Amino acid sequence: MLLTLVLISTFVTPIPDQQYHFPDENTANSNFHVVEFSDEGQPHDLKQQQALFDRIKKPDSATAELIIFVHGWHQNAAPTDSNFVAFQTYIKELQQVAPQRNLIGLYLGWRGDKYDPLWLDESYKAEGWIEPLDFPTIFQRKRVSRLVGEQGVSQLLDKLDAVVELGQLKRYIFIGHSLGGSVALHSSKVRVKKAIDLGKDNPNLYLLLNTAVTAKEYKPLDTLLSVDRQKPSMVVLQSKGDFAVKEAFNFLKDGEQAVGNSWAITHDIDKCPRGNCETP
Repeated sequence: MLLTLVLISTFVTPIPDQQYHFPDENTANSNFHVVEFSDEGQPHDLKQQQALFDRIKKPDSATAELIIFVHGWHQNAAPTDSNFVAFQTYIKELQQVAPQRNLIGLYLGWRGDKYDPLWLDESYKAEGWIEPLDFPTIFQRKRVSRLVGEQGVSQLLDKLDAVVELGQLKRYIFIGHSLGGSVALHSSKVRVKKAIDLGKDNPNLYLLLNTAVTAKEYKPLDTLLSVDRQKPSMVVLQSKGDFAVKEAFNFLKDGEQAVGNSWAITHDIDKCPRGNCETP
């Protein structure tokens, strides 16, 4: 038994379920915020949300707009995480090109993976093979993504909907990628259905990218139709060439592929082809 534990610890690096960002007295003045959730679907620190709402309610020349991103499998809210760095850069670029808009960025973090094998991650390489070694974590990470969405994130959206209703927040755009799309879907579909049932315009938008969910999980949205001239509430963008979702994800539930030639290149989101911004 001891030998087994030693071997496992040698080849596997555990990823803790932890908080990476700690708000201070200056956080409420920031235009970039982080809210993190545990594997139980609950906030790691409610002070993160308090700082966010303090920023939203600050008197400004323009009502604030919130851009939310929730990451997927293998990612988290560590300051060095590739999704975190990319989203932070994206928000800064948006704020620079549209200074007249009161834009706030919100990164939602959760433990997207429990361990990394051999201290390596080759998901960014077309020929990479290391990352599939921890494929079994997709099973419990999928369950956690749904829990985070249905509990902590849904409760956060309830609060955001309230400030939108009061006119303190113009709207929010919620982007979810991969298992982050699962988080976004399960936190939003009830409110989307409610808006359609009431024939009301929902000022917010839910954007799901290469979402790691089955077709059944969209129910009952698949049976609903927006009323005439009603703005779209949810947009799902799925690449048919996405190997991770189209093929590998099928191992979760045989025959229930998600809508929609390497392990991860076809699944990632990047403004530049294969990460090379010099490619036309």
